[in-house]
Amino acid sequence: MGGRAYGFLPSLERREGNAFLTRIIPTGLGEARNFAVVGASEALISVGDNEGTRIETNIALKAGKRVYGLLTDYRPDHELFEPVDSGRPSSHVVQLSVQAAEDWRARSHSPRSLDAVHDATEGSRPAETTAVSSQQRIESLWRSYDSAQRHYEKDLDLFVTRMNLFILVVAGFAALDRSKAMVDSGSAVAGLGLALSVCWLGLWGSSYYWILEWRDELVAIGRRIEGMTCVAPAALNRFGDTRARGRPKKALVNLSRPTGLTLALPLVFCIYWSAGLVQFL
Repeated sequence: MGGRAYGFLPSLERREGNAFLTRIIPTGLGEARNFAVVGASEALISVGDNEGTRIETNIALKAGKRVYGLLTDYRPDHELFEPVDSGRPSSHVVQLSVQAAEDWRARSHSPRSLDAVHDATEGSRPAETTAVSSQQRIESLWRSYDSAQRHYEKDLDLFVTRMNLFILVVAGFAALDRSKAMVDSGSAVAGLGLALSVCWLGLWGSSYYWILEWRDELVAIGRRIEGMTCVAPAALNRFGDTRARGRPKKALVNLSRPTGLTLALPLVFCIYWSAGLVQFL
């Protein structure tokens, strides 16, 4: 019959219909990738009702795709969603989805569609064009979200690397300060250790600033995606609460996170070296 039958299958229910699907996409492989697969498909089969499958089901319905729900109690109130009795064979569900794909292609090449194109030349805009334009905007938002997430993760990795490097260097100076061989030059070591700790504190502030910037960017893009797809990206659930708070509360929330708590490290060494330097003055 032709057509492409894609399936979003959670791991525990992946045996249902495997022999009948063109491609099996496990849930949890990344929001942007799953959205791209939904956009490329013509009809989908949703198996199970775990959180990942629900998210992709909502994405598919928002994109105007026919979705057949198998082995699920999750039944969104949408005209394109059709629950299927779990007692019916998976092959029949696939036949339904393939038939939906055939119907979709028939509508897209029907004379009515040609009339819609003609109406567009007269100043009206066909629904198909509007849907494609909306889908392109959503895909663009997901690409921006994916790019911002990569920048955030890269800056977070660099932050951890820099913090580890500085703690090794400053801890080495602290051990050197306690050695008997450096008693006469203790003030120089303390001064250099304090300078390194201040640089460490400045680097922490600069690095953490960009981490927060990328967090806010992820939340901003996530809110736009949620407004267009009714699906909240992961970053919106993790970091979205900080944007709704005032500055003092937002700062307190950010500093209470593991990355924010690392501020204590350069501060402790600054106090340590300052106290040591005072003893030699």
